[in-house]
Amino acid sequence: MEKCHLKAKESLFWPGISRDIKELTANCATCIQQPKETLCPLSTLGFPWQKLGCDLFDYKGAQYLLVADYYSKYPILRKLNSMTSTAIINHLKSIFNEHGIPESLVTDNGHQYSS
Repeated sequence: MEKCHLKAKESLFWPGISRDIKELTANCATCIQQPKETLCPLSTLGFPWQKLGCDLFDYKGAQYLLVADYYSKYPILRKLNSMTSTAIINHLKSIFNEHGIPESLVTDNGHQYSS
């Protein structure tokens, strides 16, 4: 319902649009059949650098490694010369050497992280 409402707000408006969208989505067979996704709450973190997230991305033709602390949201960004596992591991070792070793590291399980 919320996604329908946001898309409708971008393109058109009429009096009672919210009510009409709510009614339409409540009676939509496709919407009713889709299972509701449950949220996976993050465990409460006690201190910075306990749990990190790590991702690779491209920006303007260059590859980057992003490491972010779940507790403080502090980002660390490194430009990569290569997208190999060895290059990623070396950058992560450098980051851990500067800031300490986290209890856990969350990735998208890309092939660079599986070696």
